[in-house]
Amino acid sequence: MHAHTALFGVYGMLGIGLVLFCLRGLKPDLVWNEGSVGALTLAWFVVGLWFRPQRRPVLQKAA
Repeated sequence: MHAHTALFGVYGMLGIGLVLFCLRGLKPDLVWNEGSVGALTLAWFVVGLWFRPQRRPVLQKAA
């Protein structure tokens, strides 16, 4: 599970970054509000940390 989540994190963020880079190139006259992008990035980072998969120890029965 950790490997799949890590791959999504790496390649998913690279894909989103590439899309935003391409959109900026397609619309060079559009004014981008950097402040809201930073706040949105921080919000999604916090949400990602909150819902990250966690390893829980397996409880063993007492002998």
